[in-house]
Amino acid sequence: ARPQRPGDSIEVFFDFQRELDGVEVKLGPAWTDFPRGLRIEGSIDGERYQLLFDAPRWVGSLQYSESGYPYFGAQSQVRVLFPKRTVIKTLRITQTSSDPIFDWSIAELVFLRSEKS
Repeated sequence: ARPQRPGDSIEVFFDFQRELDGVEVKLGPAWTDFPRGLRIEGSIDGERYQLLFDAPRWVGSLQYSESGYPYFGAQSQVRVLFPKRTVIKTLRITQTSSDPIFDWSIAELVFLRSEKS
């Protein structure tokens, strides 16, 4: 393990095209190992990527109060909803910032799809 560096990434290759509304990166017990910056891209052919999300500085997932007011949740809750449903065959998640101490850890990836979309 080593401290986070820009450019660290993971790619997920699906056997078939998938419709996604977002992705959740679960950290498990390593709650300090959230990405300090985050870019998510998708591709249908594995060569041309479209930007789905970009946060040069990760401040937490956008959440809403019971009254409907937006706020940022804990930085360790890495849940991203895309602006619209997207069809992809490859998903690339890139860590775009750095931390002098903490790693970037991924315990589990959850691919999100809303029944409402």
